[in-house]
Amino acid sequence: MATERRTRSDKKVGTIEKELDIQLYNTTGRKIRKDKTLSEVRKQQNAALTPDQKLAAKIEVKIPPNVKISQVNKIRKVVKKLNAK
Repeated sequence: MATERRTRSDKKVGTIEKELDIQLYNTTGRKIRKDKTLSEVRKQQNAALTPDQKLAAKIEVKIPPNVKISQVNKIRKVVKKLNAK
């Protein structure tokens, strides 16, 4: 039997911070605990996502293993800009 598909909401805050190389804060400006999942944080804050945020949460960037680090950094910058808007 296949394993469950993991979405970004199932990931821990700490792993998302490492992947995107950013710090996550809640609506009051305090840092979010790294052991919580993103879905728990959203439920706690009663955050209603905009349609753009829903689409951004579904984006999964797949990069071939032989890509240069400079290209990975360019992709990371683009993802940061998209998440900031």
